[in-house]
Amino acid sequence: MKEFPSKFVPQNLKHFQTYKYDRDCCYLREAIYESVLQEKPTEDAKTVNLVKGPLKNETKISTKAMIGNAASSTQLVLTPEPGPFETPFNLSAFKEHRNPVRFDEMIAQISKELKEKGWDVFVGHAGTSMWIFPQGMAIQLPDW
Repeated sequence: MKEFPSKFVPQNLKHFQTYKYDRDCCYLREAIYESVLQEKPTEDAKTVNLVKGPLKNETKISTKAMIGNAASSTQLVLTPEPGPFETPFNLSAFKEHRNPVRFDEMIAQISKELKEKGWDVFVGHAGTSMWIFPQGMAIQLPDW
């Protein structure tokens, strides 16, 4: 910031919470934009799997080893990289970092704006995660 905004004067103290809300919305938009830009969509990505439990295409490898006189068995689960739009935006990290005012209202506003731009939005994990994906893309919701 090169200089303080002209509205940053003691006469506007009663408006500071509104200014903070507006500024937090700007930061949330920026964070979501940067997060979605990291996605690597493919031409055939038509389904988002937001499922709890075994992932599609996971591979299980069992190993047995001798430890002392006892046999030990370990199972290693290899999962593929998440597909496009399967990784949620971390709302709880944003909330912890910015400590926004009227956070639930902000999430509703941002969700509405995203939908107007052609995105679908799913907020899960008790409001701590937000999945953002193209409208019309099939989605499998988790069993929480």
